[in-house]
Amino acid sequence: MDFLWFFPIIIGIIVIHELGHFVSAKLRGVKVLEFGLGYPPRLFGVRRGETIYSLNLLPLGGFVKMLGEEDPQAPGSLASQNIPTRLAVLGAGPLMNLALPFILLATVFLIPQNTLVGEVTILRVAPDSPAERAGLQPEDVVLRVNSRPIPNTRELTYNVQLNLGKRTTLQVRRGDQVREVLVVPRYRPPAGEGPTGIMVTMEQAVVTVVEPGSVAAVAGLQPGDTLLYVKDDRGPRNLGALVGQERLPESDLLVRRGDRQLWLHLGPTPTGASTGVTVARQAGVMVRRGEPLWRAVPLGARQVFDLLTLTKNGLVSSFGGTQGPVFAGPVGIAQATGEIVRDGGPPVALFWTAVLSLTIGIMNLLPLPALDGGRIAFVVLEFLRRGRRISPQKEGQVHLIGFMLLMALVLVISIFDIQRLIEGGSFLR
Repeated sequence: MDFLWFFPIIIGIIVIHELGHFVSAKLRGVKVLEFGLGYPPRLFGVRRGETIYSLNLLPLGGFVKMLGEEDPQAPGSLASQNIPTRLAVLGAGPLMNLALPFILLATVFLIPQNTLVGEVTILRVAPDSPAERAGLQPEDVVLRVNSRPIPNTRELTYNVQLNLGKRTTLQVRRGDQVREVLVVPRYRPPAGEGPTGIMVTMEQAVVTVVEPGSVAAVAGLQPGDTLLYVKDDRGPRNLGALVGQERLPESDLLVRRGDRQLWLHLGPTPTGASTGVTVARQAGVMVRRGEPLWRAVPLGARQVFDLLTLTKNGLVSSFGGTQGPVFAGPVGIAQATGEIVRDGGPPVALFWTAVLSLTIGIMNLLPLPALDGGRIAFVVLEFLRRGRRISPQKEGQVHLIGFMLLMALVLVISIFDIQRLIEGGSFLR
């Protein structure tokens, strides 16, 4: 039943869209005949002044019916208004959808939520990959991507996807040195390699027990220290190899203790004795954090533009791939919405609502018949023709045919969505 979350989310997005048209029309003196939620047939309606407010049977849409949308003869009609007014009324709905994500994503940053934070360490570098050509090595710790801090693997993936095909600066720590390298993440990497060709982990070697009077205690190790780097007579060591060992070699250890990094010397362990330290794997720590308003607003705005970039990069990658892009109709989006709300909770639901609103806003601005962008295209064409209009009959026919084709496309996509649902498949996975 998780898919039922789709309905309040999509209804909210539709109401915001139609309110844009409604308020803009009222302010510009255009007569609004009906404000409808859903598509006809009408279930019921209430008249207030010149406008009927209706609830209709088909829930996946909405409309604002204005007087004379294609006919300029009727007084107070939309078509009788000047070009700037018609563009403002037609564009207000999509613009409301484009504005909504700024509010929603700022709210996401305001809400305190649990986040896994830790160091992102490279485990493997694929041969002849952008990472190998840049000089990245296993055990390098990724600190930043183009100046953005990387607190977990999710942020690394997110920021790499933002920079597909572009020269990207990765700041990494190798031992006790910090360096920067340039990589160009690939749009279409080989299977299993990812855009840069690295495999990463957040697992760290953390000291859990230090026995009093032991070699480890003399060295100054304390429970909670994170081992960042070890140097001994065999050179740099994979810190994962230290996990569970009872005897650590004589070495210099770089450890993190709170906000500080310390070099400690671990002396030789007497024959038959234990070093006196227990090291365990730890995949980061869970922290609960939310941003203050003055940071949440610009962070939310930045993420809106990030989403536009991610959408563009995803389309380029999909159309050039072997499987092509994946489309979803109402059924597929409802399934995805249910999975997202179930797995992610309110902050992720708000993020998903922002994604849907942004998508709907962009789609409605495309110059496709029956959509707002198609109607805007006719107004722009009129301007280019120096005020000569396309006849209302022809424009109406174009929009009708476009609407029928759009509904047919939605039907076809929905058939595939239903088939996947019956087979037990997941849209997201």
